[in-house]
Amino acid sequence: MPRGPVSDDLVSALGLLLLVGAAFGITRDNAFPGYWALVPVAGAVLLILAGPEPWANRVLLANKLMVFVGLISYPLYLWHWPILSFARIVESGIPAQEIRIAAVALSFALAWLTYRLVEKPIRFGRQTWIKPVALSMVLAVAGYIGYDAFQRNGLAFRVPEEVRHLVNFNYEYAQDARAGRCWLSQEESADGFGGECIAVPRSAESHSILLWGDSHAARLYPGLRATMGDRIALSQLTRNSCPPILGFGYTACRKGNDHVVSQIRNLVPTTVVMFAAWNRYQKAWSPESAAGQALLESIRSLKQLGIKNIVVLGPAPEWNDAMPRLVYKAWKDSQPRSIPERLTSGMKPEVREVDMRLQEMFSSEQVRYVSVLQILCRQDGCLTHVPGTSRGLLTWDYGHLTTEGAVFVSQHLSTAGILP
Repeated sequence: MPRGPVSDDLVSALGLLLLVGAAFGITRDNAFPGYWALVPVAGAVLLILAGPEPWANRVLLANKLMVFVGLISYPLYLWHWPILSFARIVESGIPAQEIRIAAVALSFALAWLTYRLVEKPIRFGRQTWIKPVALSMVLAVAGYIGYDAFQRNGLAFRVPEEVRHLVNFNYEYAQDARAGRCWLSQEESADGFGGECIAVPRSAESHSILLWGDSHAARLYPGLRATMGDRIALSQLTRNSCPPILGFGYTACRKGNDHVVSQIRNLVPTTVVMFAAWNRYQKAWSPESAAGQALLESIRSLKQLGIKNIVVLGPAPEWNDAMPRLVYKAWKDSQPRSIPERLTSGMKPEVREVDMRLQEMFSSEQVRYVSVLQILCRQDGCLTHVPGTSRGLLTWDYGHLTTEGAVFVSQHLSTAGILP
């Protein structure tokens, strides 16, 4: 059924509205692709369906600038992504606004050159057998270069030997932290810990430690084992995104922590070490906050079970990016170039605030609170790797301890007499 000019304008306007709404309304928080993809697709369909006569199509979309963008749109699509990606890689994060503007301008320039020198001659020039053969050869060469780079785990010769380990950093974090056995995921059952997670002391006089907490506590275990595991009975009950707080968190976390307390009741270890990324569960810690009350009540429950030595470890430093990338960027920006032992920037500021609030909260409790920040940080920055080495990074991601980092912290706890 034919439509009139007014209905065509309405269809075109609706299509344009959907496109603009998609451009500003779809964010990283939306599930995309998915149902949200229907919004820009429907907008494009309506604009095409309206035909060439509506005002929006005739005036806005048919002007010379929009036609030019349309002609170079495919090479622009091909160029803009790698250029913006490389800018982010080089800057080790979101590039500055002027760099992003320059990257987009460069993408337009290269897209126009690609359209004039490559696309037009291939599409509209004289048709010969040479074109498909040449394109096939270029595609084969590009494919081989990509495959070769993948097989060699990147082109390591591009960076000096002293920082090559940072570029190719690939850390095995699961095995020595007993993932799947004593370090459980969110999906595993409340009582899914393996039998080896509970270590019974050899005698009534022997010292025993039980480590309770989230994935950050799990990554501390290898350090405790290496530092004092030969002389104490060391137990580990840890779970992802599950702080050592009774009645807190998702269902498996709450039930799992109830199971942990039942194990503590049976074992009655000499010391319980509670460790977590506290800043991820509460920012404004205080005795009055719900999380603070639950944490204090959990500690009182341990005391009622006869646990005399309770050690709460404050949050470890958390970074805005993975540590290897931050150290590489600091090395690249330094003159003369050197791998920094400490970083003064890049750490999330809320971690210090949480550490101070927890210290205040435990000042009146009979609990040993230890600031991990004070172990790893000074006024001139926080440690990036174990002092005296250039390869023993303290973390491989935003803040979980490597085994070297866990050993460094554990040795400090032992030397200071906090743990045996």
